[in-house]
Amino acid sequence: MNKKELAYYIAVFGSVFVYLLLEFPSFHPFPEFATGSVTLILTLFGYQVVHMGSMLLIDGFNPVQISAECSGIVILLVFIFTIHVLPVISFKHKVSSLLLLPLLLIGNVLRLLLSIITGVLISPQAMIFVHDTIGQIFIFLWAILLYIVWLRVLRLLPKESFNAKLFNIMRKQPKE
Repeated sequence: MNKKELAYYIAVFGSVFVYLLLEFPSFHPFPEFATGSVTLILTLFGYQVVHMGSMLLIDGFNPVQISAECSGIVILLVFIFTIHVLPVISFKHKVSSLLLLPLLLIGNVLRLLLSIITGVLISPQAMIFVHDTIGQIFIFLWAILLYIVWLRVLRLLPKESFNAKLFNIMRKQPKE
């Protein structure tokens, strides 16, 4: 590892560490960003929405609090650490992975929208169910999809696709 790479790692991991120390447990501004984004999109869909900090007030619905844990910070940190601890990924590719962070935040906003719209249209219990199950599955699949697309764009995946390998494995299994 050269000095440039070492400085980069210190900057990335040091920044994350200092941020976590200073902003725990609120993780400002992530909850406010998520709340503002959801408010903007819901307003575009015609809902009467007001947000105060990380609290959403939707006309005719219970107030919704977007917690720090639901703001996207967790998936960002997991993604950053996963990419940066893999030794097989080059330094320049690790740096380029930071360009995916806004897309991860967009995925998180979509997850929140799915949960909230479900709650408004169906019930608060349905919102909790979607948030706790489908939403979690969605955000992790979104992160995996971004990771795979990123690997494909950088040509870091083997030429033979995962689907082709899976198809060949399934085709070779003896029938009972």
